[in-house]
Amino acid sequence: MEDKIFKYVALFFFVLSLILTTALIYVTMPDKDLKEIEKEAKDFAFYYTNYDYNRAQEYYDNMIYLTTGKLQQEFKQENNSKNIELMKNMEVQSSSNINDIIFTKINGTTAKAVAFMTITTKSKDSEVRETKTILYMKLNKVNSEWKVSSLEPY
Repeated sequence: MEDKIFKYVALFFFVLSLILTTALIYVTMPDKDLKEIEKEAKDFAFYYTNYDYNRAQEYYDNMIYLTTGKLQQEFKQENNSKNIELMKNMEVQSSSNINDIIFTKINGTTAKAVAFMTITTKSKDSEVRETKTILYMKLNKVNSEWKVSSLEPY
């Protein structure tokens, strides 16, 4: 009788240790989505705020690739060929630095990010201008990739 009790107690503690070990590994394992959310938010912020009149179409195409839904449709519907041509004629160049970025995963398919940025802009007929801006981004997971679905620049 004592052998059966010992076997059951031993089996109970073995199963319990497996459950606790699995839970510990799961809790301490970093969420890989967070790295992807940070990367996508940074990449989008870069292409949204950096311009190089020599590579305007490439920057625009990359920005479009990093978006989804209504935001992507809005960017596609704008008259970007005129904007790109205007940037080329004015020789607009802009660079940005992300001073800080805060991001969080809301659930398995939604995240938010806020980028605090400094943007430096120059064209052939103007002096260098520096502005600070904040980009509020909502991201959605689409086919296992995080994409920016809404944007509020301030």
